[in-house]
Amino acid sequence: MRITITDSRAIPNAGLDTDHRPIITTLTTKKERKPKKHKRQQERLNMHKLGGDQVQAQIRSTLNDKLGSINSTILTVEEAWGTFKTTLLDTMKEICGTKKTRGKHRKATAWWNEEVKDAIKEKKRLYNVWVKSKNEEDYIKYRLARRHSKKVVITSKEKSWTQYGEKLSETCKTSPREFYKKVKTMRTRDEPYVPTTVINDTNGEALHEEKDGKNIFKNY
Repeated sequence: MRITITDSRAIPNAGLDTDHRPIITTLTTKKERKPKKHKRQQERLNMHKLGGDQVQAQIRSTLNDKLGSINSTILTVEEAWGTFKTTLLDTMKEICGTKKTRGKHRKATAWWNEEVKDAIKEKKRLYNVWVKSKNEEDYIKYRLARRHSKKVVITSKEKSWTQYGEKLSETCKTSPREFYKKVKTMRTRDEPYVPTTVINDTNGEALHEEKDGKNIFKNY
């Protein structure tokens, strides 16, 4: 407890019947930590699945079927909006599913999808198997799974950047103000920005595929 002592001194002549002198010591004490309140789990829609074309088509088809069976002519504006909102949320919950989160809702990573999630989950599972067994065969399986997960992550990142570049090209034509806002955001954020190589064709349209860009350079 020597670290907690900030001052210590003896008081002389405090009593006449003993040679012992009382000592006054000043100590620092730590503040009592209050137990953290556990936030309740909140159920949210699993928005990761919305990136798939099949899921979007399924949502549109199901939503059209449900809304088509409702007679909207007898509904007021508020009732029509409430019906549409409830039907949309129920449809998305049914197809996309839900997940439970605590506290603030973190922004989803663009390249994180089900394929990446499954690959990393399998890699972790095989790692735990190898740690317990220390078997050479299990180690080889873990290394192959680790190599596969890296390839999946790299492919998914490249695909997400390509899609983002296509959206950015469209935004540049439709809304230049919004385009420069996004460019400014990319310059100021902490993570490094690795853009995809994009080149225009003879008509001035952006080409995002690598093979198309090579043909342009070849002709040039």
